Amino acid sequence: MTDFKRNIKFLAFAVLLFLFSYLNVYAGSANVSLNGASSVIVEKNIEIIVNLNNINVTDGVAGFQANIKYDSEYLSYVSDTSLASFGVGYTDSIKTIAGVAFMPSSRINGSSSNLIKLVFKTKKVGTTTISLSGTEVSEGNNSIASSNNPSKTITITPPPSSNANLSSLGVSNGSINFNKDTTNYSVKVGSDVTSINVSASAEDSGAKVSGTGSKSLNYGDNKINVVVTAPSGDKKTYTITVTREDNRSKNNNLSSIKLSTGTLSPSFSSGRTTYNVSVPFEVSSINVTATAEDAKAKVSVSGGSSLKAGKVTNVTIKVTAENGSVKTYTVKVTRGKDPNAAEEKNSNNNLASLNLGQDITLNPKFNKNTTSYEVEVPYKIKNLEIEAIPEDEAFAKVDITGADNLQVGENEVKIVVTAEDGKTKEYIIKVTRLEGTPEEIENDKPDDEKDVFEEVIPHLLKGVNISNGKLTSKFDSKKFVYYYKKNKGFKIEGIPNDEGDKVTIYERDGVITIVVGENLDEANVYTFIPKKTNIVAIIITACSILFIGGGTFLGYKCGLKNINKPRKNKGKEVELPVFGE
Repeated sequence: MTDFKRNIKFLAFAVLLFLFSYLNVYAGSANVSLNGASSVIVEKNIEIIVNLNNINVTDGVAGFQANIKYDSEYLSYVSDTSLASFGVGYTDSIKTIAGVAFMPSSRINGSSSNLIKLVFKTKKVGTTTISLSGTEVSEGNNSIASSNNPSKTITITPPPSSNANLSSLGVSNGSINFNKDTTNYSVKVGSDVTSINVSASAEDSGAKVSGTGSKSLNYGDNKINVVVTAPSGDKKTYTITVTREDNRSKNNNLSSIKLSTGTLSPSFSSGRTTYNVSVPFEVSSINVTATAEDAKAKVSVSGGSSLKAGKVTNVTIKVTAENGSVKTYTVKVTRGKDPNAAEEKNSNNNLASLNLGQDITLNPKFNKNTTSYEVEVPYKIKNLEIEAIPEDEAFAKVDITGADNLQVGENEVKIVVTAEDGKTKEYIIKVTRLEGTPEEIENDKPDDEKDVFEEVIPHLLKGVNISNGKLTSKFDSKKFVYYYKKNKGFKIEGIPNDEGDKVTIYERDGVITIVVGENLDEANVYTFIPKKTNIVAIIITACSILFIGGGTFLGYKCGLKNINKPRKNKGKEVELPVFGE
């Protein structure tokens, strides 16, 4: 409704009330009040409700009119909302509130009713008044009821402070170099300090501070937050990190493990956490006792009371140091099979773990129930060093194929786990070997120089025989350094390409050298290094042999005679290379 239309409506209603005032006497009465907050923050809105109460009329209230007065220096009109059944409106241009019930069903019946809600915005700090004048109420029988002219005083206050700074912050142990703009502090206390008292004061007297008082301390870091809440509701947090010295022992090692039967394998060492022990079928339980190196540490042992025939049972030993750190030792007890029972073989053909080494990550992550995986490897990796451990370490067997001589592109590696009862499970790894750089490819391809080597270089091995172990990569007569894995009773034998060549084998500290040929200027040396070793292979210059104590050979390729002199091949002068790693 436009202001013009509202003005016409209010004017018409005012005329009706004027006529009623002359044609009728005051037959009833009602009180008018202005309700709302008495205090408000500057630049905030305030709501004023015009209420009609103590109504005493014959046939309901049929109309209402009043003039409103407010100081525009302190307040500005925002909006109005009718609350009465017959609709009451407000026009700010003429500062008039009015409404009339044209239907008897719309009249107000009862002792009290809200007529209209007026919203004003406060403009400046101070005290102001809102008041009504010329207030008139019409009864349902067209008479005018007597009424009052209320007023309301409003206090407009400044906005609350947003100051959430501390003026001081302290602790009972240690010291703090306090600055109100610094919110993080560190304090160190001795191990005997079990609590600390925190004190703080706010810059603004109206602000509230929480987080002070006595605080219990654990060993290590303890974070204490002191929160300041400004009158405006803004918050600021000061954090004190109190570090309590922890002088408790960290020693969670064992000094010994003793068994009621059987022998630990390998022998006990405080740094080794996993052991094996085998007991005959007649032993159905085993008692394991363990002693901690530190008398303050606690030791708990679980398992071993019920050993299953032909199965592995884990006995777990947990050592808890004084500072709470835990170390776990495991004794794997294998009980012999029942000789009188029908042979029952284990059907467990799951892998317990699968690792490819060389920082290669399986996709997806290994799970014994997942049998298909994918990996990408760089061009330089031709062979995978796969470690596949079965869950049934005692009886299951693992066979790996396809892990050597990887081609560029997609390769398939199969890992077959055969359970004791013969049932198999196949894990497949799709290995993508990436393309190499031009330099990598050039260095890797077989070229004419290798053909020269094959034609003119004698004294090569065509293969090796190995017992109780294996090489980590496929043997190649042109490759002179290998790593190997061995078991007890490991042996290696070199098979010369020329049956007339002399083959000599040397071994020291696990490093094995096989020399092919008698003349040291032309002999070739193959070196085999244990997989698990701290020995570093050393590259030797052409036509020389490195001796270590006792006449043991250690090194790469030794030799082509007169290596720096060119030889002829197919009528061309070529520089012979030094072959090997």
